[in-house]
Amino acid sequence: MKAKVGAIFLVSVLAIAGAGAAYALWFEDLYIYTDIYTGTVDVEWSYRGWDSTEWKDVSILDASIDGDTLWCWMENVYPCIEYYFLFDIHCVGSIPVHFTPLEVIGGSLDLDWIDDYGIYITDIFDEQGELLTHFEIPELIQYIQLHEGWTAWGYYMIHFNNFLPQDDYFTLDWTTMAHQYNELDWGPQ
Repeated sequence: MKAKVGAIFLVSVLAIAGAGAAYALWFEDLYIYTDIYTGTVDVEWSYRGWDSTEWKDVSILDASIDGDTLWCWMENVYPCIEYYFLFDIHCVGSIPVHFTPLEVIGGSLDLDWIDDYGIYITDIFDEQGELLTHFEIPELIQYIQLHEGWTAWGYYMIHFNNFLPQDDYFTLDWTTMAHQYNELDWGPQ
């Protein structure tokens, strides 16, 4: 009887082991190997000229590009005329960019002497130079997105009011940040 029980036990153990081995062979591993390269956020200015709504010969305006800075000079400025510096913004990085609203970062000009200002976009072109979007009413820069190779045509506009002092010199420094959209809490709603 002991031999029978031992044999049954041995057969049971072998059966369980065999079933376990059979089940253990019924699988397949899948592997994922990933190489990850991050992109770049990079934009560049190019300057196209200047304009004002009237009396173009009265005010002398000029600008130049120094890296990511657009320098603008205005002479013989007076109130109640909108002054425009025309420029392009090129997305030369591989990541689409959005822009923050224009923010004052320095200067001696009293902002109470300004009625209106902003960076406005009129047209967006793809990497082949094909027009993608034309804004009948120019769009503030913070409401656009530029993809790799895209260019936005736009202008920086400033309009002084009647409180602007006569025969004086002022500076005004602005910034807008080109950023990957999900980096910041700010964004158009």
